[in-house]
Formats: sequence, C-alpha cells, structure tokens
Amino acid sequence: MSYLFSETEESPRGAWAFAGGVVVGAAVVALVWALTTLVSPGATGGSDRNRAAAPDDSARPRPAGVAAEPCHAVHDIQTPALRAATTALQDWRVHVDTMNAFAADEITREKANEDWDRTRHHATEDLAAYDEAAAAYAARTTRCPTPTGATTGTAGTADAVDASGPADASVTACRAAVSARNLTLRAADAALATWREHVLQMEMLRDGTMTGDTAAKLWEKSWKVGSAQLKAYDEAAQRSAATTC
Repeated sequence: MSYLFSETEESPRGAWAFAGGVVVGAAVVALVWALTTLVSPGATGGSDRNRAAAPDDSARPRPAGVAAEPCHAVHDIQTPALRAATTALQDWRVHVDTMNAFAADEITREKANEDWDRTRHHATEDLAAYDEAAAAYAARTTRCPTPTGATTGTAGTADAVDASGPADASVTACRAAVSARNLTLRAADAALATWREHVLQMEMLRDGTMTGDTAAKLWEKSWKVGSAQLKAYDEAAQRSAATTC
C-alpha cells in the first residue's frame, strides 16, 4: 500500500534517482546461497533491535495566533506517521547496510544472514503499524492553509485550503514545517514500498513459489533502488528537522 503525501507550498517531486553502485562479483555469486540460508525455517531473529525514534515535537514552543492553529494541528497529526515510518525504515536500513557490507567483503555470509533474519522477523508488524498511522494521517479533515494562489499538489491529499489575508512569520514557518514533513513522509513511503516488495519476495522464496536465482536478481535491484530511496529520505528528514511549528 502506498500513500500520497502532498506538500503545502511545493510541487510534487519527480521519481527518486536510481543509485549507482557496482556489485562485487563474489557477493552476487554468494547471494543466492545467502538468500536461501536466510529463509530457512530454522532461522531465528534477534531481540536486540535498535529502533530510531522520531523527534518528539510536543515540547517545542508554539507561535501564538489563531491563523497558525490548523497548521499546528496537522503538524501534530503527522508525528505518529513519521515515527512509524522511522521504525519500519530501520528494518530496511539494516537490510541495505548489511548488503553494502557483504558486497564489500566487510562481513561474512553468516553475519549477513543473521542481520537480515533479524529484520525479517518483525518487518510485517512494523509495516502494518506504518500503514495504520499513514492511513490515519491521510484521512484527516484538518488542513494547513496554503497561501492564496499557491500550487497545492494532489487533489484530496494536499493541505490546500486558501488562506485569507497576509500570513505572519509564525504561520509561514509552520506551513514550511508541515510541507517539509510531508516531503519526508513521501520519501519514507517510497522507500517502504520497495521494502514491502522485498518482504513479499522473501516469503515467496520461503514457500517455494520463487526460485533462488529470481530472488537474487530482484534483491540486487531492490538493494540499489533502496539505497537511493533511503538517501532521499535521510535528506528530507534532515531538512524537516531544521523547521519549527
């Protein structure tokens, strides 16, 4: 499932860039074996999971003014979805980073399998939690007003209520924050779509409906695309963290 998160003041971005990278020959040859070992029924996940928590914005000072209240509300509603995305993306990040290390011969196949298996065991749960939070945000009725005449983005999802009169600095700042957080959610949604596909492919390999060769080829593609998407997410999150509302 994918959610469209539109910005308040920025037009929708294009498709994320495809990351380059050369696959180390030995790693690709070993990958089929690694994937097959990874999905063996005897594999067990670890319990020492590290979850990256999204910043708690509830303690931030809020600018006064009735005009900014809708944007404050949207900003607060965004937080659960951002937190759920951060948790689910941690699974994917470990998966991609492990492959980077494995391809560079920095870790053994056994270590790679251990790390991959640790993410697989709670991936479905974390993706479901993200889906619930993202759906709640997408279904909100509150909208952060955009300046009159501004491009509002995708109909039905944009914070696109025209604001009357000039906006003060606090309203402008809050609009920018909501916009930046929406861009972060869009980047997260794209990355999680790739992760979701890979989780499904792992299950297909486990139940015998996908061959090891096919799984390895699809994983190589997901790895490269995922690397680019995670980078885009990190950049969007960094810009978002610099805003206030």
